[in-house]
Amino acid sequence: MKAKEIMLRNHVPMPALGMGCYNISGEALRSAVDQAAKIGYRLFDTAKRYGNEKEVGEGLRRCGVPREELFIISKIWPTDYDEPVRWIEAGLKAINCGYLDMMLLHWPGTQESRRLKAWEALLKYRDLGLLHNIGVSNFSPAHLEGIKQQFGEYPVVNEIEHHPWYQQHNLTEFCRRHQIAVIGWRPLCRGRGSQEPLILELAAKYQKTPSQIILRWDFQKGIVPIPKSSHLVRLEENISIFDYALADEEILQMD
Repeated sequence: MKAKEIMLRNHVPMPALGMGCYNISGEALRSAVDQAAKIGYRLFDTAKRYGNEKEVGEGLRRCGVPREELFIISKIWPTDYDEPVRWIEAGLKAINCGYLDMMLLHWPGTQESRRLKAWEALLKYRDLGLLHNIGVSNFSPAHLEGIKQQFGEYPVVNEIEHHPWYQQHNLTEFCRRHQIAVIGWRPLCRGRGSQEPLILELAAKYQKTPSQIILRWDFQKGIVPIPKSSHLVRLEENISIFDYALADEEILQMD
């Protein structure tokens, strides 16, 4: 099963579910990325901070999926904002897939001048065609407004922690209002759904797992979840959410 897509503000399609690559490394990651691509995953989320960009690229080059079908995301860390070009180049070289579909500023950091310098570098590399899209991660409305005021446009993506127990209503509403797509990291909250009566009830009703209920909730709310796993069975489970739908009242109950 292949993940469905959403359309970014700039009319670029992005997969509606992806594989998070945090805290996986070595052959376990290469193999997981390879297997994930072969069963339908197209979005892969890594970062310089994760220390595994090279393995993600190796797994993707191994998988046999045409490059143009993949959507590869990486990020640069706030301590690297003084030399953003160096670390953008390092990410491109480590992943070694020609270009990146998106690069994000990983966190806003504490200094606006450094943050804006890094964003300006992302814009330059977008114009060069080496970054097809650019965005941010863990940015507040104030941080997003700062970019808009300086450069005339909002990022197309904000990647944030998002799950039923931490919904960040004000931030997600701000992003929705300004057509900033939201990618949700830690969407399964380390398996907490298996302890939630409502989610267990919905899982039984639809013959799905608690994780699948949460990921479907994300999808129907317009959030792009990036659950992490290095196990094929779990990877298959996580992507198998596009063959049913929660009722509107069930979405509201989960909200």
